[in-house]
Amino acid sequence: MRNAAPIALLACALALAGCSATETGDPTDAPDSAGAVAEPTPTPTRTLPTPEAEPDQAGIAVFTGEPGSSMASTTGPALLGEAFTIEAACEGDSFAYRVLTADPSDSGRTLLTGTIDCADPASSFIASPGYRGPVQVSFVRTDSVTAAWVRVMNVDPPF
Repeated sequence: MRNAAPIALLACALALAGCSATETGDPTDAPDSAGAVAEPTPTPTRTLPTPEAEPDQAGIAVFTGEPGSSMASTTGPALLGEAFTIEAACEGDSFAYRVLTADPSDSGRTLLTGTIDCADPASSFIASPGYRGPVQVSFVRTDSVTAAWVRVMNVDPPF
């Protein structure tokens, strides 16, 4: 009987220790004053504003990072002229693009390829490579960006 008392005392001590332990966890899981569990705050998603279509826009491609609608490309409203600029913006590191002919009689010919650095997406002036007509802008590589757009804008040539 002498050995039973220390065992019973040890069992009580363990039971009390288990009841008084404090749980450390995520404070958002703690009940609020009404007794309901607080919902975790969603992480805000950044969205890159896409420019509105302008009369001198010859084409634009938009990458949203969402499956199924990531690489939308729109031709126009203007046709490619004598001189143009490439304008772009992105979130991430860099992406590659190309400008292609979109005229049904000459569709799919690459006119220009380039890479945009998200830290410095300066627009560049380009003289047209002898093609006048509709163009399509497409992405070649988007693996290091979460969102991007690139567009071709006609400009008056400086010459």
